[in-house]
Amino acid sequence: MIFYALILLLNGWMSPKSIDADKINGYWISPDKDLIVKCYKGPDGKYLGKMAWFRVYQGDATSYNCDIPQEQWLGKAVLWGFDYKANEWSGGTIKDLKKCNSYAAFIKMGTDGKLTATGFVVFRWLSESVSFTRYTGKLPVQN
Repeated sequence: MIFYALILLLNGWMSPKSIDADKINGYWISPDKDLIVKCYKGPDGKYLGKMAWFRVYQGDATSYNCDIPQEQWLGKAVLWGFDYKANEWSGGTIKDLKKCNSYAAFIKMGTDGKLTATGFVVFRWLSESVSFTRYTGKLPVQN
């Protein structure tokens, strides 16, 4: 009897919804291969992502106008507050550290396994999207 109760409990805990939601976990690299974000589920059950690595281009530090200096970007949250509903992570915010702007956002995983993050202002159709590819290699050394 205890065995069956345990099976039912685990079955509910490992529901397809939670398995699909956790597909966002891990490292993701930008199309230009100059940014890696680590996504994971926070203690509040919402998904977030932190800057794991970024390429420093010559003259970068002087060209950005942000409240967070470039030398403090590593480990900073760049996406937060996402819930998984209806096959997308939504209700969260994305921060563009280069432009120092924050956007309401949603994230979807395509059938090709790419993660598309879409930031928008007020309306979803007023948006910009970036697709990330799962990164499984060793993290590059941060310069």
